[in-house]
Amino acid sequence: MVVSIASTSVLAAVARKPDLLKIVLKRPASRRAFAFGLLVFLLFLSLSRPQLWQEFPGQPVGAVLAPSDATPAVDAGQPSLPRDSCEVQGASEAVTLQKVIDGDTVHLVDQRRIRVLGINTPERGEVLARMASDFIRKQPAEGWGLQLAGKQDDRYHRVLADLVLPDGRLLSAVLIGQGAAFAVYFPPNIRYAGCFAIMEQQAREAGRGVWSEPAFAPLYATDMQHAQGGFRRLRGRVVGVDESRVGWWIQLDGDAVLQVSRANQQYFQQDPPPGWIGLEIEVTGWLVDRQAHKQEGSQEYSRWMMAVRHPLSVRKLSNQ
Repeated sequence: MVVSIASTSVLAAVARKPDLLKIVLKRPASRRAFAFGLLVFLLFLSLSRPQLWQEFPGQPVGAVLAPSDATPAVDAGQPSLPRDSCEVQGASEAVTLQKVIDGDTVHLVDQRRIRVLGINTPERGEVLARMASDFIRKQPAEGWGLQLAGKQDDRYHRVLADLVLPDGRLLSAVLIGQGAAFAVYFPPNIRYAGCFAIMEQQAREAGRGVWSEPAFAPLYATDMQHAQGGFRRLRGRVVGVDESRVGWWIQLDGDAVLQVSRANQQYFQQDPPPGWIGLEIEVTGWLVDRQAHKQEGSQEYSRWMMAVRHPLSVRKLSNQ
């Protein structure tokens, strides 16, 4: 112990005055003390900081991880965003948030109103209506990224865009993964569709947010007496598929029909609806009551209709 203290004292003196090194090394006893002190110092360093090379196995000390590797989970129990499908693609415009309207609509300081792509959050007054908006409000106002859509506005004159959080994650993917939002698909704005599908599957399997609330349980096509329009999950068995000049009409085993427009048929080429007959499916989208538009004496048709724009909106629950 005395030798090590003396040795470390020599090291300290040399550190303060480098010129002393020449003088110290001229004496054999000093050389031994210097060498022993250096050995003790290195041993102490290795014992006190072993985590330096254990924090990131396979990475050099001080290496900077790519954002996709270092993306933290939103909360305990939620996995990180999938590295490949959820990685932000292309450049983003730097923007600053001014106001959060709800979970899928925000205002920017430049006065643009943004409708966030890929999600639909519960409406005001519904269960979990504040879950998504509260998350956004907790984020810094500055440092956001904006990626404009191919179709850049909706019928309410809002700008359609993907938003990137200040930490580099896709806002829509995070909210879907939390169970704070449902994934929705509106071609041609489907750049991150694969990412959203993966995050929704994980949220559903974990029972997060909307996936554990009875208020968002699916409607059944065979039991539509108390159905209401709006965003819904709809389940039923496909009993028939017809094609007209407007597209495919997919009849469920009840008072409900699905419609795939001509423009969106291209997305169903690998799995066209005529092959769904006999399958039980679940579809997410906006349920429309067509009774108000029905004319007296017109041909009978299902009262409830839901537009299906992309195959990722359809989940097959059983085989034929």
